[in-house]
Amino acid sequence: MRKSWCVLLLLASGAAHAASFDCSKAKTPQEKAICGSPELSVADEQMAAAYKALLAAMTPEIKPAVRDNQRTWNRKMAADCKNSEAEPGAALATCLLASYKARIPELNRILSDGDYKFVSKSIKLTTPNTPDGGEASPDTEETPGSGTLKATWPQSTKDTPEWIAWNKAMEAAMRKMASSDSKSDPPGQWSKKWAEDTETEITVSVNYIGAQLITASIDSEWMGHGAAHPDRATSQFNWMIREKRELRPEDVFLAGSAWDKTIQERCAKALQQQLGKGLEDGWQKELQRIILDSHNWKLDSEGLTVILDDESMSPHAAPANPVKLPWTALKLFLQSGWPLS
Repeated sequence: MRKSWCVLLLLASGAAHAASFDCSKAKTPQEKAICGSPELSVADEQMAAAYKALLAAMTPEIKPAVRDNQRTWNRKMAADCKNSEAEPGAALATCLLASYKARIPELNRILSDGDYKFVSKSIKLTTPNTPDGGEASPDTEETPGSGTLKATWPQSTKDTPEWIAWNKAMEAAMRKMASSDSKSDPPGQWSKKWAEDTETEITVSVNYIGAQLITASIDSEWMGHGAAHPDRATSQFNWMIREKRELRPEDVFLAGSAWDKTIQERCAKALQQQLGKGLEDGWQKELQRIILDSHNWKLDSEGLTVILDDESMSPHAAPANPVKLPWTALKLFLQSGWPLS
């Protein structure tokens, strides 16, 4: 089974120009440096060719994300490669050439890499602090005096119904994490109010991808204004590709096989060894709830990891470590044809 995939990472910000720009109209130091160097001009043309080829291979739904990604890279290059007063020509040209040498293979790799290609989509929400938000702090606030929420997640470049469904569900899961409302359906649109009085960043890491299944972890880290340390939360997004829905326990385990009791026993033993008397009252009942919820299952080719960082089981200052069970330990309980076994 092929598992190759790639995600274009969005970078930071600056000014943009196309490789086909008219050198007679070059204005910025970067543009002038490119026009004045044959080596840079060639690199610029190669980068433009790779970008155009990638863009041509993308579906209409994905093209905007590819364009946004390229604009972001251009801004990043312009911000990083600023003219130097000491050696303006040499320092600028060296920086620009290094940026091109990193970017060209990246674009070519996305175009040629495997069956699974992704681009990154992102959103940034900023809102002024509410009156009780405390004083602005340059040390903890990206935009002092405001709350900020940044989210970045992968989107498939395929335009099949299965992957279109995953793209929509992935963004909905990001909105759900951003809204901090795990008990209701995902909100239909992004809201700036989710950024109030915090600095929040939400990211996604893909753990496994195959013909039947894609699994990912959604990680959120936020820091309230005036807080001494950040808070973190994780939710697992496990998706059945052909069925176009999230994974259910019955997709993995045989009904009536007591798989949940086996996992609970392993997790309870690990918790008692780790925290002992530090466990909260009623932790066994909460552990059972966690195990039955597949949003707490991190799935990869090695096994199932149960995420136990629920404050209702242990204090915030002493979160429980995840418990990993290899597929070999769960073999008797697995559905026939389970792709990760």
